Amino acid sequence: LVDLLPLAKALEDCLCDGPELEPVRARLEECGHQRRLPSGAKVFVYPELFDHVTTAIAREQLRPCHIVVAESFEPLVREAVARLAARQDVRVRRSQHLGYYGEEGELLL
Repeated sequence: LVDLLPLAKALEDCLCDGPELEPVRARLEECGHQRRLPSGAKVFVYPELFDHVTTAIAREQLRPCHIVVAESFEPLVREAVARLAARQDVRVRRSQHLGYYGEEGELLL
């Protein structure tokens, strides 16, 4: 879980339309998953783990400034943030691991 401060419109556009996360967004959409939760938080995870992840984060109080991201995709999120950070004063406020999933989709932590 990555918490950004502040979530500028330009960064939201970058995350939802920019090149860094395009392959991730495309796979999620191909599998029928939404990258934006009802809370406004964004989700960038492997499609096969999407249901597990959304179940695991259901207890979290997420807001539009939150990004739920697979550890392997976090560098892509940080790349998007870095591209805008100087102009928009956007920075990662906090990064927190909420759990790990095994190859079978089981929650390990």
